[in-house]
Amino acid sequence: MKTLLIKDPNTGLASAYMAKQRLTAAAAQAGLTITENPAEAELVIVTGQQIPNDAALNGKAVWLGEVQQAVTDPVEFLNRAKVEATSWQAAPEVAAPAATAQTGGQKRIVAITACPTGVAHTFMAAEAIQAEATKRGWWVKVETRGSVGAGNAITPEEVAAADLVVVAADIEVDLAKFAGKPMYRTSTGLALKKTAQELDKAVAEAKPYKPSGAQSSSQEEKKRVPGLTVTC
Repeated sequence: MKTLLIKDPNTGLASAYMAKQRLTAAAAQAGLTITENPAEAELVIVTGQQIPNDAALNGKAVWLGEVQQAVTDPVEFLNRAKVEATSWQAAPEVAAPAATAQTGGQKRIVAITACPTGVAHTFMAAEAIQAEATKRGWWVKVETRGSVGAGNAITPEEVAAADLVVVAADIEVDLAKFAGKPMYRTSTGLALKKTAQELDKAVAEAKPYKPSGAQSSSQEEKKRVPGLTVTC
C-alpha cells in the first residue's frame, strides 16, 4: 500500500524528522511503501495532534498518530494506521487555498532550509521560520534539505499559491521549482538568530527567481551577507 507520511504543522520539525526516519525504515515490515506523491497515496499518516486542512487529502484514508509512538514503536504505529484510517474531507473554507484572497499583511510563504549535514541548523532554522511566520498570521510551510534528502516537501500547488519563497541555505540546493517566484536568500544562521529581521528583509527585498542565474545570485548574496556559510 502506497503511504504518504506528513506532519501536523504545529509539530516541531526535529521531532517530525525523527518520526519519519523511523517510520520509513519500518514501512516494509508493515507491508507499506512510502511515497512522496500525494496523488498516488492510498494511505496518509499524519504525525502530531491535528490533520492539516489540505484539500489534497480529500477522499484519502487518513490516520493521525502521536509523534512519540512513531519514534518508540514505528511498526505498531503503522499497523494501527492501516486498521484505523478513515476517509477524510477538508473543511470547505480551505478547500481551494490558491484562490483565497490575501488581506492586510497576511501572506503565504514557503521556505527551504539546508546545511551540509541537513540536521542541526537545518531543523533549528526551519522551526524558527515556522514560528515567526505563524506569529505574524502567515501561512507557512518549510522544506528541509540535506544529506538525508528532502523533508516536508513543498508541492507544486503550494509553490503556485505562495507569495514569497525564503531560502536559508549554506549549501547549493535545487530551486528550479520556484522559477519566477519572489525569492529571498539567506543563511541558516541568520534565519535562526535574526528570524524577524530576515523575514522583514524577505518581504522588502525578494526578487523573482531565475534558475539560469542561480549560481551568480548565490555568489552575490554571499558577498552581501558576510559569514553566510556555517557548519552544522
